[in-house]
Amino acid sequence: ENNNPTVDHQEGSRTRFQWLETPKTVLIVKKHKDKKTTMWLNTMAAWLKQTYNLRVLVEPNVIISSESTSLLETYSEEESHLLGKVVDFVVTLGGDGTLLHVSSLFKHEVPPIISFHLGTLGFLMPFNIEDYQESISNVINGGFLCTNRMRLICDIYSKQPITSSHPPTTPTTNIVSPSISIGEVHSTQPIVKKSFQVLNEVTLHRGSNPHLTTINCTINGHTLSDIVGDGLIVATATGSTAYSLSCGGPMVHPCINCILLTPICPSSFSSKPALLPDDSVLKLNMISQKGRSISATFDGTRSVKIEQGDYLVIRKSLHPLLTINKTNETTDW
Repeated sequence: ENNNPTVDHQEGSRTRFQWLETPKTVLIVKKHKDKKTTMWLNTMAAWLKQTYNLRVLVEPNVIISSESTSLLETYSEEESHLLGKVVDFVVTLGGDGTLLHVSSLFKHEVPPIISFHLGTLGFLMPFNIEDYQESISNVINGGFLCTNRMRLICDIYSKQPITSSHPPTTPTTNIVSPSISIGEVHSTQPIVKKSFQVLNEVTLHRGSNPHLTTINCTINGHTLSDIVGDGLIVATATGSTAYSLSCGGPMVHPCINCILLTPICPSSFSSKPALLPDDSVLKLNMISQKGRSISATFDGTRSVKIEQGDYLVIRKSLHPLLTINKTNETTDW
């Protein structure tokens, strides 16, 4: 079990933590196939071992290529779901994409994360790697302030009849589960095909299709609009400074819990970005266009083809990402 810090004070999306006990385990996540971050990983691991006798975990692919295997430990794929119970805090080395990767490692509770940039200052990496000893010591030895970054859950539903030898994923909204017979499941009820959790955004895009796409958007069961254009971005405040910003969306302070809708190259002047309350439940459905499909991309890395009859349900995740502040959430931003 980890020594997850106790909440000393919480105000909205700002939380001050204090350790119950001295941390014992740290997970270091580095930029993939990058020699500079590998060098800093080895240096940091040696210092953490010598100074604080911390158990240093890294991802399985990292330990294979590292020269400091005696200082590092890893975990199996079967053990990955236990990271949230074992790790006290996380260190990231790289760019903003490294933090997005960390988000994908933790499906539920996320330990506090301290993020170091290696020269290029990103929106999500406030700490300078040259000052890592002082920065990490401050986190280990005293209280620290975190920004609670809201994440989104996206379930992809299928209306198509599906036969499977395994029970389907139970829907996360109030949809009746299909009946289950021994050895086989056959259902025409909507079921969850796949589920994703994102820190930045869910993007629906027509891709290489030469025709514009039409996406019907409903909020809490009420129709908002039919969005015609190249696609639609559903972003968090954290994701407002990523792809959404490039498409004309506003920059949103990370402490504002909201859901941001940003049309991609809309064909109508009335299709403008919109901010929604964080308790909104969105349903996105591509209006029937024979032979066409769209692509759904999650945090710019994972992509799924959305077929005719499929639809997406997007809502706030119960598990935010906790990023440790260097100064405060506004100055860091």
